[in-house]
Amino acid sequence: MRRLFEIWRRYRAGKLRWQEHEPWFQAVLYRVPGLARLTTGDKATLRQLVKEFLVDKKIFGAGGLEIDLGLKIKIATLACWPALHLGFGALAGFASVVVYPQGFRALRTRVDASTGLVIEYEQEMAGETSQHGPVVLSLQDIENGLAGFGRIGNVVIHEIAHKIDALGGAIDGVPPLHPNMSTAVFAHSLNTAFEALKLDVAYGTAQMDSYAAHSPPEFFAVASEYYFLAPEHLNAIYPGVFSQLDAFYRRAG
Repeated sequence: MRRLFEIWRRYRAGKLRWQEHEPWFQAVLYRVPGLARLTTGDKATLRQLVKEFLVDKKIFGAGGLEIDLGLKIKIATLACWPALHLGFGALAGFASVVVYPQGFRALRTRVDASTGLVIEYEQEMAGETSQHGPVVLSLQDIENGLAGFGRIGNVVIHEIAHKIDALGGAIDGVPPLHPNMSTAVFAHSLNTAFEALKLDVAYGTAQMDSYAAHSPPEFFAVASEYYFLAPEHLNAIYPGVFSQLDAFYRRAG
């Protein structure tokens, strides 16, 4: 059955009027240095993934936002980049993307350690995902990431990394690995760097976005952003993390 879905998805992708899409696709490649450096073969693979993404996923606007073709291509291209050497199956964990014009507020709960009371509060978000829900994004943060404002990072890559992580059955910072990879080694490498980052954040010496110190899943997602956007920097500060992500995402081929 899965094979039939794949054949049908590729058939529908082949029916797209791609001549209308290609200029927008090229514009995204031009804006992102890592994408611009892809080989001709990798660009062709990415193009095919984007086509399949567009026919497989629904992209909705929220808060009055209208979704045009350029925005669809932008989201699809960035979302498919982490799946470049993993295949479309890496994007199987969701069916839709919801885009807000700006950051959005999400209801959160926490337990007060001193009283045991459950406290509800709102948190400003640039993106959000869950194991079975849609990918939720802020257009403003997508654009800020592309422009290089604020930090090394991209909210689309971040949330897709969470979705890839979730394919293992939980969003825990360890995605389903390739057969030749060790779960113990992967987890140890990332957890060691995660603990080191927490200390660096406390002392004000962090060389990675401090948001990664929130939890192991957030560390995996932020490290994935660095892997695609600033691989040399990631390799310099956390070579063990870079090595494990390189083996997983297979950027080297």
